Amino acid sequence: MKIRNKKSSRTIKRALAFVMSFALAMSTFAVSPSADAASKKAPKLSAKKKSLTVKESYTLKVKKNKVKKITKTTWKTSKKSVVAISKKKKTSVKLTAKKAGKAKITATVKYTVKGSKKVQTKKLTCTVTSKKAAAVTPTATATAAVTATATAGATATATATAEPTATATTTATATATVEPTPTATATPAPVATSVEITPEEAFVGVADGLNSVTVTAKVLDQYQAEMSGVTVSFLSSNPEVATVDEKGVVKGIKEGSAKITAQVVVDEKEVVSKPCVVTVDATAPTTTTATVQNYKTISVNLSEKAQGTPAVKVYKDASATEMTGITATLAEDGKSITIANAEAFAAADYEIVISGVSDMAGNKIKEKTSAYVTKNPSVAAKFININENAPAPYRTYNGSLQYWCEFIDVYYSVEDQYGQAMDAADVTGTQTVTAEIDGSSYPVKATLENRLADGSARAYVHLEAARTMEIGKTINITIVNKISSSVEYTSTMKVKLVDSANRGVATSIESFKASEVAAKVANKGTATAPEFTFSTTSDENEFTIEAKLLDEFSYPATNGQVTYKSSNVNVLAFGTSSFVTKEFNEKATVEIKGSGTASITAYLENKDGVTKTMEVKVKPADLKTISIDGRRTPLYTDVQNVLTNGINNYYEITTDPGVTYTG
Repeated sequence: MKIRNKKSSRTIKRALAFVMSFALAMSTFAVSPSADAASKKAPKLSAKKKSLTVKESYTLKVKKNKVKKITKTTWKTSKKSVVAISKKKKTSVKLTAKKAGKAKITATVKYTVKGSKKVQTKKLTCTVTSKKAAAVTPTATATAAVTATATAGATATATATAEPTATATTTATATATVEPTPTATATPAPVATSVEITPEEAFVGVADGLNSVTVTAKVLDQYQAEMSGVTVSFLSSNPEVATVDEKGVVKGIKEGSAKITAQVVVDEKEVVSKPCVVTVDATAPTTTTATVQNYKTISVNLSEKAQGTPAVKVYKDASATEMTGITATLAEDGKSITIANAEAFAAADYEIVISGVSDMAGNKIKEKTSAYVTKNPSVAAKFININENAPAPYRTYNGSLQYWCEFIDVYYSVEDQYGQAMDAADVTGTQTVTAEIDGSSYPVKATLENRLADGSARAYVHLEAARTMEIGKTINITIVNKISSSVEYTSTMKVKLVDSANRGVATSIESFKASEVAAKVANKGTATAPEFTFSTTSDENEFTIEAKLLDEFSYPATNGQVTYKSSNVNVLAFGTSSFVTKEFNEKATVEIKGSGTASITAYLENKDGVTKTMEVKVKPADLKTISIDGRRTPLYTDVQNVLTNGINNYYEITTDPGVTYTG
């Protein structure tokens, strides 16, 4: 009974222990699912450890892991010199291994879970190991396969008939195989794969010396290396026009074209080159048309492309005298010749005789091949405003804007149909002019004026001013010149209206010349390059000069001064000085002191750098005889000086009594 009770007690204790253990286990299982669920709803990285080689990159990602939303991720690297991070986003970052070492990448992730608006934060890390790239060691390859097999729990050794020997110890069956060394493949022998022919284009004639050209061929193998000793054949697509022999010599038979090809045969297959196109030309070039390109240039068109250096002779109005100052140039395309004149071609009929060129086949242009062209008289074809700006009827005066003038003049120059400048006084035809304010419908009254002022023609469009012509606006002017019922030219000018406060203030020198009317000695030169002869009468040795000044709008200046300066006071002077200053409308008197060459420069006083220079030549007087009476004989050197230099030393010598002269 006692024994049985002891047994029952142990059984009961075991049962109670079992029940308690079971209950404890159940309580554990009751709690763990919620904790596990919580852990499963947190973001995690795509890798906790990563190994990279230097310069290798990897994109590390944040996995949502069932969370509702990842709102922000902050990325950091513990050693950016080892592993750098870039392209940082909420769910990824780019890692780049820089050098060997280790770095910890930390992602601080902010996120929300389903059913909650609360933003939670979690730090995730990934340890990155950066390694140098492993050196590649060449491995010897056995000449026979080696297989080692071991039974679990035993050691197996297998040795091949050739090195190396493989020994394996394992608890499972393992097989190692070394593949046989592949047999080396021999480099294929060179084979012709292409043929190149030179030149790609050729021209020949049919006359002896012009009727042949040689083409050459180059054979290339599959390695693009030139091959030698290969038999090449040449073929003509049109033997009736051009033939070719086995050496590549092409001969022209008659006019036309043919394609010459070179070929080789490889394994009964033909390898053919691209063609050389041969043109057979038996006709010499000639002229077709001639046109006046501009006032200094005539162009002569040829019947075909030519080569060589053209030689031309130009004759005017059937004259037998060849013009001088002519040059000729063959155009780049070889299809025309440009004839240029140092001076402008006058209105006339011209014959141009051409030689010195040939076509591409070598056929020379025939002797005395001529072209004919007519240059018509000049007509006004283009009216060009001289200034981009025009004075508005407003000016700044004493600090305020003032409407003060009743007209605006827009000065213009004129070119003929060949682009040559012409005097506005020579304009022919019927001109009409209209003007408008840009962007405005306000009517503008405009007239053409062509007035002669002080011997020079000044042309301008005269506009009646209006208060709508404000500063900054643009005036559009259209001039139509009708030459005949079928010929008319239209020009458009645009000028911007600006503050007219400086209207009349000199800014440029329009002209600078000697006045022939006021000169006491005859001017045998021109107004801008005068030539005088020293006079034996002292009070005749002077002339006047004047400069015409313009303002910024090309209006005649009403305010400004000019300083004139002589380069040699022994030839030209202003009294006893080398320079003199005059008002804008004053003339200056120049005294001739002796023979020689001197220049006078006009300087605009209020505009530094604005000058004009005139060169003046003075010849000595024509001294015919010198007579010396018996009362006194001057030194020989004085007489010789007079004979040599003319009357330059007249004042010095004639002060000596007893010396007379006849000039």
